[in-house]
Amino acid sequence: MTAQRVAFVHVDLDDLWAIAACYGVSVPHEMAAHVYRDAIPRLKVLFEEAGVRATFFVVGRDASDAPRAALLQTLLDAGHALGNHSWDHNLNYRRLSEADLDADVSRSERVLKEMLGVVPRGFRAPGYGASPALLRVLAQRGYAYDSSIMPGPWGWVFRALDRRMQRQAGKPDGGGAKSQYSNWGEAFGPLRPYRVDQDRPQMVKADSPLLEIPAATAPLLHLPFQAGVSMRMGEKYFRTLLRSFAWKPGMPILLLFHGADLTDFSQVRLPFFRKAGFFNIPVETRAGLARTFLEALKERAEVVTTEDWLE
Repeated sequence: MTAQRVAFVHVDLDDLWAIAACYGVSVPHEMAAHVYRDAIPRLKVLFEEAGVRATFFVVGRDASDAPRAALLQTLLDAGHALGNHSWDHNLNYRRLSEADLDADVSRSERVLKEMLGVVPRGFRAPGYGASPALLRVLAQRGYAYDSSIMPGPWGWVFRALDRRMQRQAGKPDGGGAKSQYSNWGEAFGPLRPYRVDQDRPQMVKADSPLLEIPAATAPLLHLPFQAGVSMRMGEKYFRTLLRSFAWKPGMPILLLFHGADLTDFSQVRLPFFRKAGFFNIPVETRAGLARTFLEALKERAEVVTTEDWLE
């Protein structure tokens, strides 16, 4: 590991079917892969122009589809890394048993290996649904790092916004139970990467085989340092949070994108996506902000993949 200030760029590749499922909405089969088809080429160009290599967290169900796998291969060819983002993006992940988690993680692993020749080193749970059972599974399966914990007291805000969007979709329960976003026990855990206690995920355990890289949280009030949130809140929000990392010298900066951040939703002719505010921000506007974010990030840190940093 280098002592120089570094930054990681992560991208959670939740395709349109997974986004819609969050709110109990169905999408036509022909639109299910819209995020992959529309956003991956745009993200690839964006990162190439910025001189940035990222880690893309992939849902195994998507990687099992040959056309999607071909798009993922273009990312590998460009020097990006792939991580595991579960088999089918179950938003009740925190409540799954250890046996069910092992089956889910391993199924996605197999697909990434068979379709792309990739053995993932990192994992992010859908909905940031970390649990002791998950951490035990990842350690037993030889993962180098997890990035599922988003330390901060704002999980309730995300859950409230989620319920609001469910109501907009006409699905008050979002299509089923969820256990997503940070809980109170994770609220003020470490912001730096740490060897994680598998029984108490917010605690350090020096001899743990698994590194926890907290997911996209800035020192200032533990606010979420995500591209999508920053696109909604404005450039000033992003720059203020980026400056706050000066309070934590040497701590890696993690900026998290989602595939939806660079997807053109004007082509998705479904009422829910027409009503929801973020999806109606023109993709050109979001892409412009993304370029600004990356330029500002590179002024403060060397952007490397997490996988290279671990070497």
